[in-house]
Amino acid sequence: MSLNAFRNEIKNFKNQYFYEAQLPDIQISDDYYLTQTQNSRFYVPSPTGLEFHKDDSFFKVIMGPFGSGKSVACCHEIIFRAFGMPKCIDGIRRSKWCVVRNTYRMLEISTVRTWLDWFAHLGEVKITQKPPYYFCEFWDDQGKIELEIVFLALDRPGQLESLKSAEFTGAWLNELSGLQEAVFQFMKGRINGRYPSKSICTEPYWTGIIADTNPPNTRSWVYRMFEKEKHPEFRMFRQPRGLIKNSNDQWIDNVDADNKKNLAPDYYQKMTLGASEEFIKVFCLGEYGSVLDGKPVYAEYNDDIHSINGLKPIPENYIYTGWDFGLTPACVVAQRNVNGRIHILKEYVSQNMDLEQFIKTIVKPRLAVDFKDCIVHEGWADPAGTQKAQTDGSTCLAILNKYGFNVSPAPSQDPIVRQKAVHDYLNLMIDGKPALIVNRDGCQLLREGFQGGYQYRKLHTIQGEKFADFVEKNEYSHPHDALQYLMLGISGYIPEKERTQVIYFDEF
Repeated sequence: MSLNAFRNEIKNFKNQYFYEAQLPDIQISDDYYLTQTQNSRFYVPSPTGLEFHKDDSFFKVIMGPFGSGKSVACCHEIIFRAFGMPKCIDGIRRSKWCVVRNTYRMLEISTVRTWLDWFAHLGEVKITQKPPYYFCEFWDDQGKIELEIVFLALDRPGQLESLKSAEFTGAWLNELSGLQEAVFQFMKGRINGRYPSKSICTEPYWTGIIADTNPPNTRSWVYRMFEKEKHPEFRMFRQPRGLIKNSNDQWIDNVDADNKKNLAPDYYQKMTLGASEEFIKVFCLGEYGSVLDGKPVYAEYNDDIHSINGLKPIPENYIYTGWDFGLTPACVVAQRNVNGRIHILKEYVSQNMDLEQFIKTIVKPRLAVDFKDCIVHEGWADPAGTQKAQTDGSTCLAILNKYGFNVSPAPSQDPIVRQKAVHDYLNLMIDGKPALIVNRDGCQLLREGFQGGYQYRKLHTIQGEKFADFVEKNEYSHPHDALQYLMLGISGYIPEKERTQVIYFDEF
């Protein structure tokens, strides 16, 4: 027998000896009931959680309303996967996980706290706080298990560079809707059989990514990946809604909601107090919708009063247009009714398209259908549209006029002035109704932008998270820029420096 073989025999004998003297720290039933025998902690999965634990998809997400036990289910999924690992050559089952949240503050006050609430005393535990790290040795009736967890905040692409040499069994993306798609894409290369390596673990084992989330909006990468592309190795587990309607069309708590036994009887009903329809839709019903994740530009916007379903154009009335240029041109269409109220009826947006192509393939054909009984009147656009292109000397305004649009430069390009034109109408009431109303059916990006997508950029400083004075450029900024130019023009705004100063003299 070689020296290495002899050493392995000794190690296996020691492990077997200590295993026989060691009481199991954990017991798991066939229905994923988990009992921590040393500290009397018990976990009983919800119906959705049970299906989540049974599934072996490479990327699986549990999504639902507030208070539904999503994070706790993911914590136990890590334990179940550690329990199910094959033995390495020394008889120990090993796994290493990366747990990701968007900021370290949220890791500390939420994710790490939830984990330690359940597993701070599972077997022999070693913990560090900064950066958060967890190592545990525990036993079941099959022997010894080692579990290592690295907690990371990954909210900026540059932070991914630190993971280039990392190797994990799996990853948990906590609050998935708050993470960039790049985190998911990068993490795929850090798992998939990387730990433990084949040199110490010859049997195959499950490896993958788990996640939990409240519902994001329908423009998010999560929605695209699970509702549109629907890859066979990706699976979404939707939890029951927290609220249902009774016979009187009133919200009541759903007795079949996940984790209901651990919530107050009126938990979700209390959440509806003073809440908007969109808030209830996302956080109480667990449905896709607009989620506030930054500092919105228009804090006074209330989706319940500033938007309605099925807002129709007034036949034979003027329609007005607002335009933003660049490689993602956008057009917003509005009408003004007889009492001066502005109806924002439609948004037309594009991706990687020049202005002429945008007009020919999207705006002109759609206007002919959506506003066939209306008169296309004036429009206003980014004043930069008067600049000549370096290629053929044409201007954006000249291209618009070429296709029959009577469009003028907006009175100002100053973001504060432009936003004020919208602020003024949001805060104005006409005949007891808002002076600006958005059509929910035709203005998805504008609505989601009003609800927080159009926001001030987050700044990460040594003092903590702050917000810049300038708006973040994203998919919502283009239609909102077009809206601002439109509101400047349609309201007849004149910049202060261009107004005529009138001086009145007292007569003596």
